[in-house]
Amino acid sequence: MLLIFCLVAILSLNQFFHINDNISLTYTKDYLVISSLQRLTVPFRNPYDYATFISFYLYYFIFCWLNSKKFYFLPLIMVTFSGIAFSLSKTGLLTSVFSLVFTIPISLILGYTKKTYNNIKIAKKLVYYLLPISIVIALLVYGYITYLSGDSPFTYIFQGFERALQGEDVGSVDNRVEQFDVTIDLLKSNPINLFFGNGVSKATMPGLESSYSYFLFRYGLLGFIVIFVSPLVISIYLLLKLIGRTHLQHKELIYTNLVWLFSLFIASFGSNVTEQYRLSFFYYFIVGFTIRLFALSNMNNEKTNI
Repeated sequence: MLLIFCLVAILSLNQFFHINDNISLTYTKDYLVISSLQRLTVPFRNPYDYATFISFYLYYFIFCWLNSKKFYFLPLIMVTFSGIAFSLSKTGLLTSVFSLVFTIPISLILGYTKKTYNNIKIAKKLVYYLLPISIVIALLVYGYITYLSGDSPFTYIFQGFERALQGEDVGSVDNRVEQFDVTIDLLKSNPINLFFGNGVSKATMPGLESSYSYFLFRYGLLGFIVIFVSPLVISIYLLLKLIGRTHLQHKELIYTNLVWLFSLFIASFGSNVTEQYRLSFFYYFIVGFTIRLFALSNMNNEKTNI
């Protein structure tokens, strides 16, 4: 997995500095390469897919830092968060910040509480966590200062946040809200469609961008629960059981999977995360890998008890 990260990092530098645009044009839209608006997408078609993918490594490097206290993980945390910022994805940035502020601390508290560690050990872990948080805050402050100076690569994203806070029109957000409203209206108008959906029906609703709209419109409540909600809930449940075990192997990956999969409930408001080609391969790999980790842990426990 670190090899994949290195490859994505190299391609990100290529796209950002326009070293060889022909490489970037093989995987993303023309205007994202040619335009002066720098939005990283490697190796995906859309920036929010890149932000969702690279956030996995942000969480992974944070848990590696917490577990090992090796300082070379701190620059990696800085690089991965910067990658999310340079995607200029509002959904990606908000999802990452939510995970950093809420999901990661809660997962640590749950994991250590289940193992009956004392409060001092839990407190120490959270104190070490303040360093990655400080890095993220410093990067956000720096980005906002450059935005206020009038010469910033982050103008697009900060303007979007300001307009949303002021109740003004934000094209991408309003489009997703409108799609969801239309989806709900169509489902309410027909009880059969409410449970089984409308099928593909691209003539009626082309380009659904949110997972919630996508699954509800195409597959109804039944498909939404079975295809979208169930794999996430089952995986998160298995991971919550794992973090409570004492002799835990692959600790960093288990915590990372937990935080990343939970974050998809938020990321899916802005993107159809689990069904985007390329990103969906990574998602289903993480779900399968989670089930495998749980099975291996059970096997190890059985051997220990024999």
